[in-house]
Amino acid sequence: MDKLKSIIKKIIFGYKADSESYEKFLKNLGVKIGKNFQIYYPSSTVIDLQNPYLLTIGDNVSLTGPVTIMTHDYSWKVFKVMDGRILGNQRPVTIGNNVFVGWGATILAGANIGDNVIIGAGAVVTSKCESNSVYAGSPAKRIMSIEEFIERREKKQVEEAQQIYKSYVRRFGEKPKMRLFESYFPIFTSERNYSEVVAEFGDRLELEDTKELSLEYLKRNQNSFDSFEDFENSIEIEKSVKND
Repeated sequence: MDKLKSIIKKIIFGYKADSESYEKFLKNLGVKIGKNFQIYYPSSTVIDLQNPYLLTIGDNVSLTGPVTIMTHDYSWKVFKVMDGRILGNQRPVTIGNNVFVGWGATILAGANIGDNVIIGAGAVVTSKCESNSVYAGSPAKRIMSIEEFIERREKKQVEEAQQIYKSYVRRFGEKPKMRLFESYFPIFTSERNYSEVVAEFGDRLELEDTKELSLEYLKRNQNSFDSFEDFENSIEIEKSVKND
């Protein structure tokens, strides 16, 4: 069944059927692409094919969808109609290593994105984005360093996980399984349950091929709870909830 679905997708979407086929198509045209390139919504992602040799994409780059990348601008058609003037606008676009491009972002001709950069949802990148930074807005502006962003996200982990737990309970009337917290499990990982957590979330640890780094992080992480049960006990929920 999965194979049949894949065939149907390729018939409908062609080279945009999946990330791998899109990447292969771009490389064949002349786009330079590094390792571990991911397009999450290839069918709705638009990458300029007019000047493929002007586009360079580094290692570990992720594009959510729909994302647009342009290496040219045809706005000079306005001048052409006014007085016949022809003014080309084709410029290189470079995306560095370890870059995440958020939902609906647009990267325009002349953009140069450094390493370890997050581009926020809906951002319009028109020029240089320095490394180790977070950019958002239209036009995209640097809003903080990557270190500041990490610190901000770390402070939100417990609050968000508790809110997810309570929302699940309100919606389904029962307690969620530990697996639901696949993005938050470090908050309740300790020496006491380390082996159990590693076994449960092994697939998450494998993401981006950085398992060893994540294991090191878990060992040095200042967890908020000694176990998933301790995390559950920190949450006030309605007494009518079903217990497994």
